[in-house]
Parts: sequence; structure tokens; C-alpha cells
Amino acid sequence: GFPPELILAAAGACCACGAGDCFATVRHILTLTGRLSEIQEAIDARLIRITEAVAVSQQKQADSLCSAVWGKVYELYQDEDCCSQMIATQLELSQTYLNRQFRAATGMSINDAVQHVRIDKACKLLRDSELTVEQIAKQVGYRNIKYFFVVFKKYTEKTPSQFRGDLAGG
Repeated sequence: GFPPELILAAAGACCACGAGDCFATVRHILTLTGRLSEIQEAIDARLIRITEAVAVSQQKQADSLCSAVWGKVYELYQDEDCCSQMIATQLELSQTYLNRQFRAATGMSINDAVQHVRIDKACKLLRDSELTVEQIAKQVGYRNIKYFFVVFKKYTEKTPSQFRGDLAGG
């Protein structure tokens, strides 16, 4: 609302000019102040609803974008060249934008997501097939077997052979 000094100043100006009832002017100003306060509250409530609607919309957009990225990761992980640039190109989006949005939503980069899927698929193949480690590495998108070993050990804390051996022994 208006500060009391302003209301009193307005009332004083009214009385000084002799234009009429100063108390009526004060009552009028107080009525306007109440209406302005109601209007401000209505505006604030509307802005809160708009802000909430925008947040929901942005969350839906982020969820949709992440779903699209995960879909492409699962579709393309076997391609040795699968990376964030390839996925961004296929989704017709900027790599920088896509990486930023994906990381904000998931806490990981798209390239990390590709590695996670590849290693997860490799673990399943080690468990469920008789393929050699080299065959599995190629099947899940690694052309460099040494790099596959490094990444596999980073994610599982075991070599592929140790992982398979633990399954056979357990």
C-alpha cells in the first residue's frame, strides 16, 4: 500500500486548497490502496502460475529431449562412431545445446551415456554368450580392444575376463 506519509500529505494538500472534505479524500486514497493491493496480489498470483507453467513445460521438453537422446544411444551404440556429435546431427540440434541440456537433466554427458550402454551390453554378452571378449568389444562399438578394456575396467572395476570368470565361479 501507500506509505502513511503520502496519504497524510495528500489529505493535507486537499485541506490546504479548500477543495472539499479531507476525510473523504483520505477514505478514497485508502480505498484505492486496498484495490491496488488486491490488484498486486492478483498479478503476483498470476505470475506465480505462469512461472509454474513455464517450469512444467521446460521439464516436459527436457524429458522429451532426454528420451530422444537415450533412444538414439540405444539405436546407435554399436556404431564405432557413435558420439554426441552424431546424435546431435541425427536429432538436428546443436551439439553444445544438446550436451548442456542432457547433462543438466541426467548429470552425465551424452558420450558417458554411450559408454554406459556399451558396457552394460558387454556385461550382458559376457554373461549370456560364448563370444570372445574381442568379438563382444566389436559388437558393442569398440574398434580398439585396449580402449574397451580400459573403459570396461573403469565402469566395472574388473577386466572383461575377470567379470566373466566371476560369473562362472559364482
